[in-house]
Parts: sequence; C-alpha cells; structure tokens
Amino acid sequence: MVKISSVIAFFSIVLLGWYGIHAVVGLLFGVPLYSSVFLCVAFIPFALLLVKKGISLVEWSILPILLIWVVYAFFFLYHAKQFPGIASQYGLLNPHLFMAQTLECLVLAAIFKKEIVDMDAFLYRVYVTVSLLSVFVFVILFAEYGWGFIYREGFLFGAGVSLITYSYNTVFGCILGFYLLTKLGARLNKKRTIVVWSFFVYSVTILVMMGKRGALLSLVIPILSYFFFKRLSVKRAILYLGMIVAVYFVVIANIDTLFDFLSFFSNRLADQCRLAYYAGDTNGRDYIWEIALEQFNRNRMFGYFPRIIDINVGVFFYGLHPHNYYLESLMTMGLVGSVPFFGYMVYILLFKYYKAVQSNSTYTFWALLFVSELIHGTFSSPLNNSIIWVTIFVLSRYTPEKNGAPKLYG
Repeated sequence: MVKISSVIAFFSIVLLGWYGIHAVVGLLFGVPLYSSVFLCVAFIPFALLLVKKGISLVEWSILPILLIWVVYAFFFLYHAKQFPGIASQYGLLNPHLFMAQTLECLVLAAIFKKEIVDMDAFLYRVYVTVSLLSVFVFVILFAEYGWGFIYREGFLFGAGVSLITYSYNTVFGCILGFYLLTKLGARLNKKRTIVVWSFFVYSVTILVMMGKRGALLSLVIPILSYFFFKRLSVKRAILYLGMIVAVYFVVIANIDTLFDFLSFFSNRLADQCRLAYYAGDTNGRDYIWEIALEQFNRNRMFGYFPRIIDINVGVFFYGLHPHNYYLESLMTMGLVGSVPFFGYMVYILLFKYYKAVQSNSTYTFWALLFVSELIHGTFSSPLNNSIIWVTIFVLSRYTPEKNGAPKLYG
C-alpha cells in the first residue's frame, strides 16, 4: 500500500519541477498547462496534509509572510481589474495561480518542517527531475534553432520559455546540486555522485554559454556566501567581505584584462559585460526601471498597476514587468505592502540565513536559494510567479534552536 507521505512527496516534486514540466509539454505538444492544472496538482498534497496527523499547515511563525502574500495578491488582482482589457490580454486576472502558489508555499513549508520523508533523498529526486527536464528543454530548443538559440535575447520560444526563464531555472538546479555535493559528499554512493556531478557541470556550462550575467551572479554569490558563513563567525565573515571589496577595486582597475579572460570561455558573456560596463545596461532595463518608478509615483501608498504597463504608451518590449522584484512590489502594493515585505526579507536574511547555513540541514539549501533569489530579483522575474515566496515560507518555519544551529549574536 502506498504511504500518504510518499504521495505527498511525489506531488511536491511535481510542484518544484513545474517549470520544466510545463516547458516540455508546451514545446513538444503545444498544449498549455493552465494554472488550473497547477492548482489541482498543489491541492492534492495540501488535502493529504490536512488529514495527516501531527502536521500543521499554518503556525504562528508563518502568519506574517502569509499575510504579506495575501495583501500582495489582493493588490495585484485589484489593480489588474481596473484595466480589464490589458489584464485579460496578458492573463493577469488569474486567481487560480495565486491559489496554487499559496498551497504550494504552505505544503513545502510543512513537509520540510516535519520531515515527512527522508528530505535529502527527496531533494536528490527533485534534483534529478529538474535536471532531466532542463536537458529535455535544451534538446528541444537545439533541435529547433541549433546553437543559435543561446543568442535569442528577449525571444519567447513558447510555453513560458525564454533565455531568461531557462537560465534562472538552471540556477535553481545548480544551487540544489551544490547543496547535495557539499552536504552529502561522501554519503552519496558512486552512482549518485556521478549523476549529481554530471548534471552540475552540464548546468554550469549551459549558464556560461547563455552569458546571462544576472543568472551567473545568482549562482556565484550564494556559493561564495556559503563558504564565508559556513565556518566563519559573523565578525570574521564581515572582515573577509571587506577584503573582497578591496579586491573589487583592484579588478575594476584591470577590467579589460578580466573581459579578455571571460572571452576565453564565452565571447557573448564577455561582450555583454563589456557593453554593460562601458555603455550601461544594453537590455533596456535602465529605461524600464525609470518608467517603473514613474508608475510607482502615481500612487506611492497603494501602488498603481501590478506590471510595467504604461497606459499612455502601451506595452514595453521586454515584457509586462520591470525585471526587478523590489520595483514591482512598490508598483503593485505601494509602501503599505512593500515596507513589511522588504522588512521581512531583511529579517530572514539576518536571523534565519546564517543559522540555516550553519545547521547543515535541508534548510541550508533553502537559505542559499533565498540569497540566489534576492540577486535574481534585482535583474529579472515577475514577482507574482517567483520561487522567492516559497523560500521565505519555508525559512519562516525554520527554528534554529531545535536544529542545533549556533546563535548569531553572542
């Protein structure tokens, strides 16, 4: 007889691999997996957790971020409803998506809190699933466009797949692979070690080839932070970070040498970095961010519209969002919702992240992914469909004292 815990774990893997599942099905068969399907998938583990003894889906620690999420969803849908034509055209009036994401956040936070199965084995299965789906997406794109697909900046291949979304989904796999290699290490048998390393090398290679600066930073910075905080006290880590700042100024003084070095691995990455350094952001984000600030200024307290749509000039060429979590939050729910949201992220960073990294538990992965998403949110991704919400929900239920993590202060 199949255990309830195994069924919950299976559907949780489906939730974490949804980007790849949606992409493969959409690209191969042209069949969109609507948000209502995602809602059904999320509801199954949610319902099973409701009937499973000893599991609480909502506790006091999670209430602040749950309230912030509800406020965000309310303002998003409210503002979108004021412009039904545009909202309908681009699928912004979609309560099913918010309901599905709410269930997903609650389910994942609960199963990691209660460890209903072997969570390291669970994360290994997630890693293999996400990585295989990533390979399938790569093969589909390569078969259709050849190597030229990695140069199609701003092009939507279909099923929500673009270089931006594909690169950040690849980062998710890299972060998870890094966690498995660093935490489990020798505990992995030879076969699993080969699998993890193979997918990890493949994913990093694809990221470098695509030359997405934001995605690469979203991988490199969490990994560096792990080595800083894993065995260092906060004071020593700050000292080393100061040394890194000094190195940064040395690098800037020799920036052309760095660009030449990058061209050895990827000419596209080197050219993008050189252009960004000497000519500003060539992807048009500077302009989009200016418009986003103008839109926020229309209603600073409660926001004006959930995406980067200017009613006077129409839709901008790089999508309906400002490619920045923080600006999008201000646009969507103004200062009323954004101040608590930003404050809660700072709280997670100060009082959960360090201890989670030190804990050597599955929460280490979520801490690294949280930092990755903080970087990611500076450059891309719509906030309403971002895994950063999942990371915050999961880390909200992390109780360091019960996991033997050292105290941050003292």
